Amino acid sequence: MLTRELDRELFESYSDDIPLILKRVYAARSVSESQLSMALPGLLKPSFDQLNIALDLLEKGILEDRRILIVGDFDADGATASAVAIKALRLMGAKHVDFLVPNRFKHGYGLSPEIVQEAKTDKDPNLIITVDNGISSNEGAALARSLGIDVIITDHHLPPKVLPEANSIINPNLRGCDFPSKNLAGVGVCFYLFSALKTHLAGKGYFDAHNIQIPDLRELLDLVALGTVADVVKLDQNNRILVNEGIKRIRQKLCSKGILAILELTKRPIETLQASDLGFTVAPRINAAGRLSDISQGIRCLLSEDMNDARRYAQTLEEFNIKRREEQTRMQDEALAIVEGQTIDESQFAIVLYDESWHEGIVGIVAGKLKETYQCPCAVFAKSGSALKGSIRSIPDVHIKDLLDLVDRDNPGLIDKFGGHAMAAGLALPPESFESFSEAFSEAIKKHLEG
Repeated sequence: MLTRELDRELFESYSDDIPLILKRVYAARSVSESQLSMALPGLLKPSFDQLNIALDLLEKGILEDRRILIVGDFDADGATASAVAIKALRLMGAKHVDFLVPNRFKHGYGLSPEIVQEAKTDKDPNLIITVDNGISSNEGAALARSLGIDVIITDHHLPPKVLPEANSIINPNLRGCDFPSKNLAGVGVCFYLFSALKTHLAGKGYFDAHNIQIPDLRELLDLVALGTVADVVKLDQNNRILVNEGIKRIRQKLCSKGILAILELTKRPIETLQASDLGFTVAPRINAAGRLSDISQGIRCLLSEDMNDARRYAQTLEEFNIKRREEQTRMQDEALAIVEGQTIDESQFAIVLYDESWHEGIVGIVAGKLKETYQCPCAVFAKSGSALKGSIRSIPDVHIKDLLDLVDRDNPGLIDKFGGHAMAAGLALPPESFESFSEAFSEAIKKHLEG
């Protein structure tokens, strides 16, 4: 049993209303009393690189009635971030705001050249704002700029060595960025950007000059809480404040009608809502749309102003989720059967699987289940057009994004593209490269773990 040494000075500093047993626990873990506060004033102040550039572009976009297009990701973090951006811009007087989310089956991930070209043709934006994506979209950002479109990238994924040539990049994980928390979800980054924009515009007298009520962006915290929980980012103090405040608003029904409709449909008690209800009830239904079809249904559900519209979208999401569960069960059973047939033992350093019948929208869930079962990094692939699309879930000892950097460096041309975090990543590769990738990936993990 591990016994932690008590920090006596810290123990004595706690106020009398903290129970003695909790004082001992906190002092043994070096938790200060200020860290226990979940109040909004405890939020970190925005201190992102390139923030002023983004604020000037957004101010210009609003004042000149420019066409602003939000390009999100096809998961719950991306959906909530898209909704936050759209709502915030409209509250601040932007007249031409629209969104376009890549379809994973048609465009792939991020601000790809394909999605930029479609945006130019169908929406003709002056400004593109990515939310929860874009940090690896070098080609797409370059194409947008060449077409005369300004680009603001907001993302939380780990940056590549060569950054996109956007006008501004807002990402706490940029090298040199001094924002203290590196754990914001995509929706958290987005919320910070528009909170800063509100302060920026208020300081210039914009709201008074245009007879616009200064927006209370606390009304977006339900969406921030949902996206933060859904993306399973680390709940450091800053994220706990965001989630706590968002949950309080949902319990008071001061939230998106889409969230209320999903909770109503699933018979979850709103007044006693917990973070687990967001993570295991609301988020999977929004994610299901992005996994099987188009996350736009989830975004429209979250943006619904009419409760009947919200209920209709919620029912559509429920139907997607039922299909997702059926497909997930089939794929998990097949994946487990394959692994069991391979006689996996304790010397196994990684699991890499592919089946041409598997659904690319479900591979991430299956990889996660395999990782939990076998406690090693797991990559699961499905056919996507002429390529293989894969999701990887890792263990604490293996930073999977860094490891993919290594595999890509040592095997040029093996991987078409990839991106992600320490614990999760996505990638694409040619079908003929699957066996070579499997060997290179497993060998890299083996070398890493053996030191």
